[in-house]
Amino acid sequence: MSRYNHRHGGTDPLWVWVAIIAVVVVFFTGYKIAFVSQRDTITCEVTDKYEVNRDKSGTKFRVETEDCGVLEVGDSIFYMKWDSADRYAQIKTGNTYEFDTAGFRFPLMSTFKDIIEVREVK
Repeated sequence: MSRYNHRHGGTDPLWVWVAIIAVVVVFFTGYKIAFVSQRDTITCEVTDKYEVNRDKSGTKFRVETEDCGVLEVGDSIFYMKWDSADRYAQIKTGNTYEFDTAGFRFPLMSTFKDIIEVREVK
């Protein structure tokens, strides 16, 4: 025990930081696992689509729907999907689609269900 801790009865600040970092890592890892494991197939009419430009995280492709809320089209390392721009271009406003989605809407983290697959409903 250091002389400082002995005199003041405190704990070593390094252990406090290690504990805080461990809690944050566990939270974000658990959140991401829960996000990608939440799979769903939904049928929605697209009312609008737009791009959100963010300085550090790049462009986000968003799709507004009548019944399903706002969805996002993104790349995913977990699903080996690297074609978000192509999937986004495939979606047309006014059409109805069957979307395979992953994740959930979590306003605090600004996350949306992610569109993994797109099929137009005729």
